[in-house]
Amino acid sequence: MATSTFESTADAIKSAAARIGDATSRVQDTASALGHRAVSAIDAQRANAANGLDGTATGLHATAGYIRENRVKDMVADVTAYVKAHPAQALIGAVAVGFIAGRMLRRT
Repeated sequence: MATSTFESTADAIKSAAARIGDATSRVQDTASALGHRAVSAIDAQRANAANGLDGTATGLHATAGYIRENRVKDMVADVTAYVKAHPAQALIGAVAVGFIAGRMLRRT
């Protein structure tokens, strides 16, 4: 009787150890999958940031070229033509610039 109790206890321990091993494997697999997803998400964010910065650099380069190649009188004429062609957008832009300028001046 003691032997059968000992054997059944040993079997129960082996079974529990096997279940713990299976659970450990599942946790490791899940952690590995999450790690891969995190790396993929970070890589995607880096690519998005790089694309955004590249677009910004391109825009700044074009703006610098425009300023370098045009006189102030020509720039004023271009702005005047834009305002006449797009009055609503110009008004929204002016309000936005005024708001930002006001916030910056208030902080100092």
